[in-house]
Formats: sequence, C-alpha cells, structure tokens
Amino acid sequence: MDIIRQRKPLRVLVVLYPQSPLMSKPEIDTILHQSIAQLNAVESDARALFLATWPHRTVMVFDLCNESYDFAQAHQPQDLLVLAIHFQTKEKIKIGETLERNAREVNNEIA
Repeated sequence: MDIIRQRKPLRVLVVLYPQSPLMSKPEIDTILHQSIAQLNAVESDARALFLATWPHRTVMVFDLCNESYDFAQAHQPQDLLVLAIHFQTKEKIKIGETLERNAREVNNEIA
C-alpha cells in the first residue's frame, strides 16, 4: 500500500472474527505482529493503543508512524486516516481504508 510506503501517520483498526486463528490466543503482541506483516510495515513504527476482547470479536487499534501522538494529550482526538484489517479466517483477510465517518468514530473513541 502506498500510504504504508510513504510512512504517513495513520491509525489501524484490527478486527478478529471467531473463525480467525488469532482468536484462540488474542494477545496484543501476536495481533500486532500479524497485522504489521499483512501491511508490510515496520514493527518499530507501531504503537498499540487499545485492545478489547469479547466472545465473538476482538478489536485492536494501533498507530503507525504517528510521531506526534502524546499520551498526556490522549484525550484529544486526532484526525488520522484509518485502515481496517479484518482477520475473518486464516485465508480471508480484508484490508482497506475506512469510510470517513468510521475513521472519525475510531479516532474519537481512542481519545
């Protein structure tokens, strides 16, 4: 993806579905590593922000190349492009840019 190669700041929403092999052991490091691999990104550029696990979904959010993120100001939403990775099954993984309203929701919920 061009946005990854350009190393522009962005937020990544990861959604694990029950059939995903990652659901059996939803650990933040494992999910982050698999997500980075799918994006062909650099792991040192990532900063995990959020992980929530429910019986039928696990959701994680992390930033890539967001040098301006400040934990002291985390309550202030940032207006970042949001990519979504849906790990549906071992073979079915969907990656794409979210709609603007979904990006706004993710950015506001993380704040």
